[in-house]
Amino acid sequence: PGLLIEQLQQIPNVVVYGPRDPDQQVGVVSFNILDVYPEEVGSVLDEAYNIMVRTGLHCSQQAHRTIGTIERGTVRVSPSFFNTEDEITYFIQAIREIALQAESTSSEIRENGDYLDSYHIRKASPCFSDGSRVRVVASLPRNITELFPYLNAVLRGDFNNEGMFFTFSYGGRPIVLQAQRVTVGKTEDLATAEEILDAVLRIINKVAAQRKSIVPTTKPQIQLSPFAVYQHLPRTNCKECGELTCLAFAAGVIQGQHTLEQCSQLKEEGNAVIQEKL
Repeated sequence: PGLLIEQLQQIPNVVVYGPRDPDQQVGVVSFNILDVYPEEVGSVLDEAYNIMVRTGLHCSQQAHRTIGTIERGTVRVSPSFFNTEDEITYFIQAIREIALQAESTSSEIRENGDYLDSYHIRKASPCFSDGSRVRVVASLPRNITELFPYLNAVLRGDFNNEGMFFTFSYGGRPIVLQAQRVTVGKTEDLATAEEILDAVLRIINKVAAQRKSIVPTTKPQIQLSPFAVYQHLPRTNCKECGELTCLAFAAGVIQGQHTLEQCSQLKEEGNAVIQEKL
């Protein structure tokens, strides 16, 4: 693999993982193209160049944590003794073209104004906590971690600076943003997940467009608890709002599922106090 590693390292935006010493190298070469999801690299290599590679996470989770790829995995290729120098050159040319196209696409997005213009659904599976709901994972065309401090400043969410992910709730569904990935949980079906993903992209683009006027922060933001809202509700459990209890209604207000106007018994002064807290 020495020749392959040497040529991969010469391609802009390609990161090669593992030892550089030929005596310490093994038969598997792991790498990534910046701003391109590993599965996308694998698909292009297969469909356009008839080259098969392995992508994503492999069995050694600790290895991924060590090299910083636990969230996205890598592209892995195994050049063996029967690969000729011409075949390696062909592979290198394919990677160079994919990296060049990715760089061109990123430039076009910046010129057009939209920070993000698309997403690609990679996986849909039953939710861990509720098998009747769907959990959807989508990849993004660029790394969005630079926006996390800005999103943290304007959304009721949780920014993990160490793990570099941002979580928030949209329409009562948990949203997890990672470098080039969005995970939407507890959705009814794929169509609903796509609507939520469209909304998430609009939020990201809006924050990106307004970031000059936003003071970014990595500090935890004050979270209003359902009990703080509940204290100002009539607490009669009248069920006119559609919930069985006032506490459930308060939780719905926090999650954006209900508005204060839906509580017919809420007095004006109580409403003003809650609005001020919110």
